[in-house]
Amino acid sequence: MVPPKNTCKHIGYCALTRDDAGYSPELVRIIRTKWCHADYTQCARYRVARVLGPKAVPVDFFPTEIERTETFLAQTAS
Repeated sequence: MVPPKNTCKHIGYCALTRDDAGYSPELVRIIRTKWCHADYTQCARYRVARVLGPKAVPVDFFPTEIERTETFLAQTAS
C-alpha cells in the first residue's frame, strides 16, 4: 500500500512511530500527526533515512533534532 502523498513513506517501519516502539500512545499520535502526516520533509529522522537509508537512523533520534542530524550526516560522510 502506497501512503498518501503528504505522508512519510517511512511511517510503516520508522522505529519511533511503530506501535511497539515503547513510547506512550499519545506521544506517537502527536509525532504521527505533526511529522508523519504533515511536514515529514522537515523531520530529522526522514532526512537521515533519505541520505543513508532507514536502517541508518539512530533509534533515539527525534523529528526535531535537525542540528544533530546535520552533525550525524557530516560524521558519516567523513
